[in-house]
Amino acid sequence: MTEGLGGEAMGEGAVLTVPSNPKFLSLVRNFTAGLALMAGLDEEAAAAVKLAVDEACANVIEHAYGGATDKEITLRYKKTRDTFEVTIDDDGAKARRESLKGRDLDDLRAGGLGMHFIERAFDVCELDESKEKGNRLRLVRHLKAQDGEVDMSTSPTLRKALMGIIKRKPPEVVVDFGGVTYIDSSGIATFVEGLKAMRAYNGRLKLAGVNDHIMDIFRFAKLDRVFETYGTVNDALKS
Repeated sequence: MTEGLGGEAMGEGAVLTVPSNPKFLSLVRNFTAGLALMAGLDEEAAAAVKLAVDEACANVIEHAYGGATDKEITLRYKKTRDTFEVTIDDDGAKARRESLKGRDLDDLRAGGLGMHFIERAFDVCELDESKEKGNRLRLVRHLKAQDGEVDMSTSPTLRKALMGIIKRKPPEVVVDFGGVTYIDSSGIATFVEGLKAMRAYNGRLKLAGVNDHIMDIFRFAKLDRVFETYGTVNDALKS
């Protein structure tokens, strides 16, 4: 079994290779959930992705490998600006395109739910038929533009966008934190810089939809006293 992370965080992706033994599916689930959260998915979405990838790997073990536990499954994860992608490779028996369809949910019987879980979690589910041996399943979930973490890797892009707006000296700027799951000191520094720049010409920087965890950080740093925070974007716009 090999496990590796390469490139800039998830910028260039992550790879996990496990034996085709069901006991390793727990590792696949934990690895998948962790990367989904890193990609900015909330806990509910990450749980759906974890279940979907687990089901896809279980299908490989059962159908492509016929239950053999001495083969390999390789999972490649990639986050782009707009997507979270998982590609699952095996060297087993070829799957048929028509197999990528779940059973009728009104047909009450054991099994056949895996594809429904996969389609619920991912927007794209496709077989790469160009692979000569085995199967390659590509799963893609589209991300909301605002979802994710504001940290050392993302704050430079945020700073460039924010300061570009402030440079035009608008009377107020509302930042929607609705999809932000995490912020570190570099992210906070970006907003402090923006706040100071706007105060220099009596502008107002407003933060909307800040979650409880991030508000706790602001309170600890005593920044709740200087930032204008609102429950929703509409509240901020009306103030």
